[in-house]
Amino acid sequence: MEKNYIDDISKLINDPVDIIRSYSYKAMLYLGEFRDGAEHMIEYKKLIPDLVDKLIEEKVESILILVLELIKKLLNGEGGTLEVLQTPAI
Repeated sequence: MEKNYIDDISKLINDPVDIIRSYSYKAMLYLGEFRDGAEHMIEYKKLIPDLVDKLIEEKVESILILVLELIKKLLNGEGGTLEVLQTPAI
C-alpha cells in the first residue's frame, strides 16, 4: 500500500454516527481480505488495542459483531496473535 489509509479509516471507529462506524469496520474487513492490507493493519500498532477497547465501549450489536470479525481476521495474520496478547483482551 502506497499510503497509510489505515490511520484515516481507524479514526472513524470513534464517530458518533453508527453507519459511519459500521462502514469503517467493513472497509477494514475488506482490506483484511488481502495479505498486504492485513499486514498493514497489524503493523499499525494502535489499531488492535483500539479494537479490544471497542469490545467494551460499543453498544450497537451489529457493529460489535464487525469488531469481533475484524479481530478474528487480524488474529490469523502474521504477528496478529502477539499484538492481541499485548492487550487486556485476555
